[in-house]
Amino acid sequence: MNFSRYLKRLTARPIYLISLLATIIIGIVVGAFFNTRAERFFAAGSVVDFYVNALTGRGSLIGLSFARLFTDVCLALIFFACSFVAVLIPIYYIILFYRGYVIGLAAVIFFSNFGVNGVMLFIFGVFIADVVSCLSLVGFAVLVAGNKNQCRKDKNERFYLLMFCIAAAFVAILVELLMLSLFLRPLNHNF
Repeated sequence: MNFSRYLKRLTARPIYLISLLATIIIGIVVGAFFNTRAERFFAAGSVVDFYVNALTGRGSLIGLSFARLFTDVCLALIFFACSFVAVLIPIYYIILFYRGYVIGLAAVIFFSNFGVNGVMLFIFGVFIADVVSCLSLVGFAVLVAGNKNQCRKDKNERFYLLMFCIAAAFVAILVELLMLSLFLRPLNHNF
């Protein structure tokens, strides 16, 4: 795999790349500023309990990581399936907007429930892994749409891009697991 070729192809369609990134940012803004109390109430129970149990030692960090990895793999598989039919490209925007919305909603939940401590928990526990996952999905969408002829010539390219998305999600979740277990969980126990 020639990474310089992929970087050229990523920047070859700047409008598509910017539109996908803007979709994530708009989703984050909408999730952070335009959510209702009901959405925060229903989402807060599961999100906060999940992370609090993981931080206090009552819950499993491995379970948290596998749940996130399963979600990221499912989204990568959806992107992979949609890449074969051009009519399904709007699904990319819907998924990326929803991921951004969830990131923004999680920010509000963590900040409102944990205050300043919620900032660290959000950044190290949610934000990094979600952003890496979203960026890998954006890269997949741009590379597949950027050069349909290349994908037709190289039958395995979509599969390689799918594996890259899954590997990026795995690395992001591994970093999240390390940050939670080596930094935030001991910090929570000591303070």
